[in-house]
Amino acid sequence: CFDDNQLKVYSNEILDLIVRICTNIESLYEDIYRDKFSKTEPKIGPMITKLNEMLFLEDKIICVANDNFRFHKEMKEIKPFKYKNKSKDDFYSTYNALKHNRSANMKKANIYTLLRSLAAFYALCVIFDDKWTPLQNSIYGSKTPYTFTYNSELFSAKVYDKQLTYAEQSIIFLAAKI
Repeated sequence: CFDDNQLKVYSNEILDLIVRICTNIESLYEDIYRDKFSKTEPKIGPMITKLNEMLFLEDKIICVANDNFRFHKEMKEIKPFKYKNKSKDDFYSTYNALKHNRSANMKKANIYTLLRSLAAFYALCVIFDDKWTPLQNSIYGSKTPYTFTYNSELFSAKVYDKQLTYAEQSIIFLAAKI
């Protein structure tokens, strides 16, 4: 079991996982950006900034839902995109530090950063996925759309709903105009 006392545990294996997860995060950012704007930018930074603002990523909450994780403080619910640049919560700066100077930054490759980067990856996967999956109805032979949850063995999250997000953005826009 993992608990609050183990969050600073670090290793080469954790470092490798963080680098792999964050490489996939960058790829997902590009995929989501391309999906929203039909193009990408030469650098990842502007894409991340624009998507963070557009999708309200700082507000996304991921809950650690596995019984093997017995956190009582900050890691019960993770806001992976809410951090100050280069703070301990900033998994992306940590990823870049690990990528460019592994030995000097080894202690940053800890369980805390691993879970924050994994939560960010999970959230972006939920955002990128469509949620509507055609099922073959065995009785009628028709395809039936259904909504499913994104809960996993490690995380749970409120289902990201594009229509709800657009409605929220419209309400905010209208409120600002009034």
